[in-house]
Amino acid sequence: MRLPGSLASLNGTMRNILFSKEEGDSLPGKIERIFYINPYGNEVHPMPNPRVLDALKAADVLIYSIGSLFTRYSSGFDLLSPISYDLTGSIIPCLIPKGIAKTIISSNLKHKILLLNNAHDRETTGFRSATDYVSAIVTACQDSLRASYIPLQATETTTWSQFVTHVVYLRECPVHVDVAELKKSGIECVGVWAGREGVFEADVLERGLGGICAGRGGGLQRRATVHNWPIVKE
Repeated sequence: MRLPGSLASLNGTMRNILFSKEEGDSLPGKIERIFYINPYGNEVHPMPNPRVLDALKAADVLIYSIGSLFTRYSSGFDLLSPISYDLTGSIIPCLIPKGIAKTIISSNLKHKILLLNNAHDRETTGFRSATDYVSAIVTACQDSLRASYIPLQATETTTWSQFVTHVVYLRECPVHVDVAELKKSGIECVGVWAGREGVFEADVLERGLGGICAGRGGGLQRRATVHNWPIVKE
């Protein structure tokens, strides 16, 4: 048994492991899972802020935003919408606390949309396609269900589409999007054209998300562009 705070990475004034995501080599292996630990170094399952659960229950759409998948990163796209609950920055640490996945499944969320990164980073070493990103989200949600004392059998029989219904991606981006494979899991893929900087353009993305919410998600991957969709304001 360790003494409180005796774990090497928890010693000193800097209690976080800091590193650059833009510098250095790829990680030596694929990240299998993310979890929280206490000062003893033991895994713990924290409760989320009740306001987060309330936001999920009140939302119509859940958006897993682009940015960091596993650890927090300061720069990222922040899509604000009054009808959505937006997970920006670090997706996985936001999903694993108790009650998050249970609320996602039991809420009235109509669409659960992953905005796919336009490139791999050092955290996604070993990832080959968009399926790996979705799989990481599903694994995190299953960890959350187990932390919420959901029976193991019920956890393992959850479907991917209970947590992700759509993947929105940039056409011709380096991350391969296996549309047919994701379709088998009940997940629709929607491709949009990148802007001049090679990233999502807010107006194009808004049209794409609006189309999904309007029920035009299926088959959008066959469209050449979504630039001509009107932006619908409430």
